[in-house]
Amino acid sequence: MSSHLNQIGFTSIKAKLLASFSLIIIMLIVTAGIGIYNLSMMNDQMSKIINVSAEKVKLAARVNQGALAVSRAEKNIILADSKAAMDEYADFIAQTRDEMLERRATLRNLVNDNGKRLLDEFAATWDEYIEVNLQIRDLARANLNDKAIALSKNEGRRLND
Repeated sequence: MSSHLNQIGFTSIKAKLLASFSLIIIMLIVTAGIGIYNLSMMNDQMSKIINVSAEKVKLAARVNQGALAVSRAEKNIILADSKAAMDEYADFIAQTRDEMLERRATLRNLVNDNGKRLLDEFAATWDEYIEVNLQIRDLARANLNDKAIALSKNEGRRLND
């Protein structure tokens, strides 16, 4: 056996130890490299999941804020004492409605099938609410505030909730 080792070039214990430690170090370097690569891939996946989830939450919150802002502006139209003030609130509602359409479209691209179904249900209810909102606006402009308030309290509240 020792003659076989001598043929390979392992003539001393020092050479054998050096070869063994070198092999262990190479294996550690390869293992560390694979581990670092896998951790990097996992980090990228987690970042993507977190960023998408955070974006969904942020967009959903902004859609909710937009709905509340439109509801407030609706009440302000009823309470407004001039056509200019009514026009200002109506413009705000139109701008907010357009922003919400963009946010809903962006949110739709981020959610799964169940989320899309829920978003579609919200969109249908929201579109109904906007129609009622237009009726309330027309009643307020015609100085029929009692009818506008009644419509806002009944149909408007039902759709907004």
